[in-house]
Amino acid sequence: MKTETKYFTQQWVSPDVAKLLLKTTLSNPEFSVHYEEIEWHEDNDLVKIRLTFRNCGKNVYIQRIFAFLIKALQKNQ
Repeated sequence: MKTETKYFTQQWVSPDVAKLLLKTTLSNPEFSVHYEEIEWHEDNDLVKIRLTFRNCGKNVYIQRIFAFLIKALQKNQ
């Protein structure tokens, strides 16, 4: 049985960016991304998020991050 490969990134972002990334995750299942809020900063001006990319190798993971972020930016225009 083959185990699922997962890579993730954690970042502090503004609530607006977090909302945009969540919307992109929900509307683009082809990226196989799981969005998770880890914690909020005490002033509620930042949120630490984790994006987990599933079913990809290390090289594809980097490409998928860029493609995902480009898609998010395009939706924000």
